[in-house]
Amino acid sequence: MPIRKILVIIIFTITMSGAIGLHDINNLLWLIDFPSLLLVLGLVIAGTLWSFSVPQVLDSVKLIFTKPTLSEQQASLGYRIFTRMSELAIGAGMIGTLIGVIKMLGNMDDPSALGPAMAVALLTLFYSIVLGEIVFRSIANDFSVQIPSLLHRDHQQGRLTMHLPLWTILVVGGCFVVLWASTLL
Repeated sequence: MPIRKILVIIIFTITMSGAIGLHDINNLLWLIDFPSLLLVLGLVIAGTLWSFSVPQVLDSVKLIFTKPTLSEQQASLGYRIFTRMSELAIGAGMIGTLIGVIKMLGNMDDPSALGPAMAVALLTLFYSIVLGEIVFRSIANDFSVQIPSLLHRDHQQGRLTMHLPLWTILVVGGCFVVLWASTLL
């Protein structure tokens, strides 16, 4: 693995650790929600295997770690696979957020159940953004630099994938405020 990628992983880990307070292991536990992570990963894997064959996906994953000189066909396939995985991750986050909102609305009688339902909604969105935008899109860009025809691609590519999660956070926050206000009345 190139030193650049190792450095990026270290910087990302330090930044996230500082931002969410991972200096104490107990702080890490609130960030882990296996159903949310399973939902995002499961939908990404299922959607990817629906779109591409297993050998194509496995070959592209192997190319991430070996990084030989790629043909334009291999780079193009890797770019398409990881761009699709990025899109699927964001979609899975939206689905998880909707599930969390539905759980919130279904538990309006029990205010103590609203927090965990909202946590599922937002953690699913968090996992999808980290995987989709930081991991999969970065890998797709690694493939794209080896394809001369993609070097002049549209720079607005990730705009939709960032607007949807922001809109979802607004909707979830609005639902939470409405539910909170209804408990005051």
